[in-house]
Amino acid sequence: MVRQITFPFLIGLTWLIIKSVLLFYLPWSIPLPDVILVLVVLAAFRYPLASAGLLAFFLGFMQDMMSGGILGLNALSKTVVSALTATMAGRFYFPNLIAKVVMVVVGGVADALIVAIVQSIEHGIVQSMGLLTHYLLVQVLVTGVVTPPLVVATTRLFRVAEVEEEPRYPHEAQESRTRRR
Repeated sequence: MVRQITFPFLIGLTWLIIKSVLLFYLPWSIPLPDVILVLVVLAAFRYPLASAGLLAFFLGFMQDMMSGGILGLNALSKTVVSALTATMAGRFYFPNLIAKVVMVVVGGVADALIVAIVQSIEHGIVQSMGLLTHYLLVQVLVTGVVTPPLVVATTRLFRVAEVEEEPRYPHEAQESRTRRR
């Protein structure tokens, strides 16, 4: 399980480092795409619920630590999005790009709603609804626009990083050979 999520975690961590450096050089009015959300949705499509949930929690927690906001907010929202995606993928799976883009947008809206609800508890409803409509939904749209090339790139990177484990027992080797044919 840990081997599965190591490479996507490193991709997400690299993005968070780049994002924290770029924030100082880009204008504040441009929301950056939520690449972590895209990685979480793709992991939920690709890996079992436990692995995808663990990856979502750790990437969300790292996002919380680097953003300086409420600790655990992104960890909670990314884990919920991962569970929502895994549930939807298990019931209505369409293995095409459009389904993944739609799920990123739906996950982004769910993520924005969770953030808005928690922020409304802390700051009040009026300020949180303005934040939701202005910044978070624009970020969801930007993330949805950048999702197709990210899906293609990360799918190829996931395939390169996945190494088939050697079978431990003779009957597993026989099953592995029949699967390859």
